[in-house]
Amino acid sequence: MTVVAQAIDNGRSFEEVEKNARMKMPSLKIIENSAKRDWYIYRDVADGDDSPDAHWYVAVRGNKYVCTAQITFKSAMGESLVRQIVGTVEPVK
Repeated sequence: MTVVAQAIDNGRSFEEVEKNARMKMPSLKIIENSAKRDWYIYRDVADGDDSPDAHWYVAVRGNKYVCTAQITFKSAMGESLVRQIVGTVEPVK
């Protein structure tokens, strides 16, 4: 499993961060798309057709920052742990 988290503070709005992410990582399945959180499954273009990897992206709106995480895991692991990790992604205080 790989988790890459970051806080984005470059003057871009939550909506701009969402739009940019979806251009780079088009969604296969949307899990949540609300005013507070954008969370979806995407396919990495570097994966082969038979890749066991699953890729999830989440962005959370903060007051000053947008907090994001990209999570890659073997799909055989199941989603339970990954859902717990996504639940911990919160705005930087």
